[in-house]
Amino acid sequence: MKLLIIAVLCFVVGGVWSLASCRQGSNCRLPDCLCFGYSNQVRDIKKYPQIVYFGFDDAVTSIMANHYRYLFPPDRKNPNNCPITMSLYIQHKYTDYAIVNEMYKAGMEIGVHSVTHNNIDTKAKLLDEATQQRLNLHKRAKVPLDEIVGWRSPNLKTAGDDQPDILQQIGYTYDVSLTYTRRVLGDTKPLPYTLDYGNPMPCMIEPCPLKGSPHKGFWEIPINSLTGIKQQYPCPYVDGCYNRPENGEEAFQYLYQNFADYYEGNREPLGFHMHAAWFETLHNKLGMDRFIKYMVSLPDVYIVTAKQMLDWVQNPVPISRLHTLPSWSCRSSTRNTIAPPPPRIQFPSNEISKPIHNVASNNPQRSSMRPTNNRQSVAPVNPSRIMRPSNTRQSVASRTPTRTMQPLIRMTSKPKYLYRPTTPSPTTPKRTQAPKAPQRIWWGGQTERPLPQSQYQTYRPVHQQPPTKVTRQYIRNTPPPTTRTMTMAPIKRRNPFFQNRQPVTNNRYNSGSSIRAPLQQNNQNTRLTADNAQCVQGDNCRLPDCLCRTTAPPRGLLERDTPQMVYFAFDGPIEGRVYSEYISLFDPSRKNPDGCPISATLFVAKNGNYITYLQNLANRGFEVALRGGHRGAYKDIGTLETDLDQELSIMKQYLPNSTFTGWRSPATKPLGDGQYQALEARRLTYDSTLIIASESSQDTMPWPYTLDFGWKESCYALEGCPNQSYRGLWEVPLYTVRDYLDKFNCIYADGCMQNPTTAEETFQFLLSNFLRHYNGNRVPFGINLRHLWFSHNVYVPNKAGLDKFIRYLVEIADVYIVNINQLLDWMRNPTPLSQLKSYQPWICPTPYTQ
Repeated sequence: MKLLIIAVLCFVVGGVWSLASCRQGSNCRLPDCLCFGYSNQVRDIKKYPQIVYFGFDDAVTSIMANHYRYLFPPDRKNPNNCPITMSLYIQHKYTDYAIVNEMYKAGMEIGVHSVTHNNIDTKAKLLDEATQQRLNLHKRAKVPLDEIVGWRSPNLKTAGDDQPDILQQIGYTYDVSLTYTRRVLGDTKPLPYTLDYGNPMPCMIEPCPLKGSPHKGFWEIPINSLTGIKQQYPCPYVDGCYNRPENGEEAFQYLYQNFADYYEGNREPLGFHMHAAWFETLHNKLGMDRFIKYMVSLPDVYIVTAKQMLDWVQNPVPISRLHTLPSWSCRSSTRNTIAPPPPRIQFPSNEISKPIHNVASNNPQRSSMRPTNNRQSVAPVNPSRIMRPSNTRQSVASRTPTRTMQPLIRMTSKPKYLYRPTTPSPTTPKRTQAPKAPQRIWWGGQTERPLPQSQYQTYRPVHQQPPTKVTRQYIRNTPPPTTRTMTMAPIKRRNPFFQNRQPVTNNRYNSGSSIRAPLQQNNQNTRLTADNAQCVQGDNCRLPDCLCRTTAPPRGLLERDTPQMVYFAFDGPIEGRVYSEYISLFDPSRKNPDGCPISATLFVAKNGNYITYLQNLANRGFEVALRGGHRGAYKDIGTLETDLDQELSIMKQYLPNSTFTGWRSPATKPLGDGQYQALEARRLTYDSTLIIASESSQDTMPWPYTLDFGWKESCYALEGCPNQSYRGLWEVPLYTVRDYLDKFNCIYADGCMQNPTTAEETFQFLLSNFLRHYNGNRVPFGINLRHLWFSHNVYVPNKAGLDKFIRYLVEIADVYIVNINQLLDWMRNPTPLSQLKSYQPWICPTPYTQ
């Protein structure tokens, strides 16, 4: 009976605790408890430090380390004369633990970001990976266990209410995985808080810790979103904005406007959460370099680790008493001997980039050497020009500058990879070459060296589970190979079902055979090339190397014996904001009828990709194709060839086990025969730039074909289409889709003038366009997308509709979701549906155990 009473009392007390509201100074006291939304109101905010902390995610490799060494050298110091520091949240895969040890000795905080970098949304996964990676860092990088106290969830997806308890149980003191969306500059900036009274923040990525569930003494550092360069969208990560900086000036202003919002306000700690791959675009790196250099010139700004920031939050002292915080001493001096500060590289200032909209450009010249004493405020811009709420506080510009800053040069040539060269190139060829700069000294006295070979592990196909038996159905009533049928959700389209449509061609034998008579080309569909030759399939054009233009399935197959191939082609860099969407949409459990996982094609530029994510996607079976380095259309063939060669070199270094066979020009703007000659010379096998537009939803479209006899369609781009022939080079065109109102053509599914507003409208929009192909001549259905539907919460319904559409497709017995390379494998050897499960090119990769 006594045990029962004790149990009831514990339950009641626990319930009262969870239902109580947090009241700072009453039932919640520092240093062990801080309520969400609490702000210590002080009269003279200038007596308190502006704390800035950087949190970098994912693997630590030699390439990423070069960025860290460049931006956080020991000669850049806080006002207390200690070097600036940062926090690293590290995954196991691809990490070089010797470099981790080097960074720990330099004073950087080492945190945990899982072992596998897969979504960790269960208690068991979290316990396993949070424990194992903490031990990895301790044993392999020689980091003391009691100093590994911070955790960041992969893709910011948590294990919900179990996460704080599990992390606290195994030795963590804080989590930095929950996001807080700030719509505009001036919005609330929550401080870190404890979960003593649950998690009161809105849940942006489910699941989250619950509001009424207490986790006493465990700290949550919210990821307060930044405001993008055009002040249109919130950005949880620095590298996660939809509008990306176009040059070094925009990169600097993007960072500065967010900093000024904190610095001129209540000076809440400012966190920059990001991936170092952002620095692979040189102007981003130069903008960040200039921004950090600006901050270290201010007498009241401290760049510290997340753990040091949290120690201050637990004991918020003014600048005059910062020395009383033990963790704010120069910790690196007890870990390693730091080389004396080296001279900074000075760059030519012969060209100043133009300011961005709403931000002034009156930046005084800045010195190439960082002062060691008497740090003073420097005004890089006129903050009054930055759009803010009407109650804007005193601006940074009002403080008297005593130090000048060198302007950031505009990148007139295409951004180059990696770090700043030891001998900078002039911005224009007519200017005199700058003198050779001295070598920089890194931590431990090392000198700057050329880019080392990639430390990434050898690629192997991602492990696939044994194919599971999927019960698939057909959506038409014509006799399929099996007797199963499927009831399709009705949709108001013309001729929605196969048996009601008109035949595509009259050249079919009526005997029931699955073989079609050879298609006779007519004058309307066949154009003569320069040598006056006409393509005749089986005569002067033979598979697998050549295919004439045709509107019928190749090799005489009937539509009912032809698989409906669907391919997704995404344009844009691989960043954190899109990686998790790819993983979710193309989950390995979603399989084609042959039991192999579905796939997609990624047209990536040479800049802006987070390499670890790109490698993971390639390992999962995604095709990586090329699109150069321009954000807009190419204007000359020389630039295109240079970018193409550079991207091929870079991708072969990062993805040595992948082949790169496809190209798509930026802005889908071809550059004429010069482009195709460049592709042919580099032995690429296909282009996917040209557009085929339909005038109505009933138009019959041609299949992809080779350019042995030239391009046979009208030039949608008005100019730039090839006029010559290119032997064996395939053109996989972008087939336009009809918008969800069936009024206008769209090149990209997420680029329609009339964008669907709900998940169901998005699903019906994709389905109606799919049925044109499925119930027609079975031309491969290409869904071309950028990243718009992944860019903002307003597009969440579109993303949900896309997910529903993919789930719908994988249940149809004659539909295969493939990448463009797989599509062309089939085109070279057209194989009936009945034989596809043993079709060699589509057999699943050999599984492996990591």
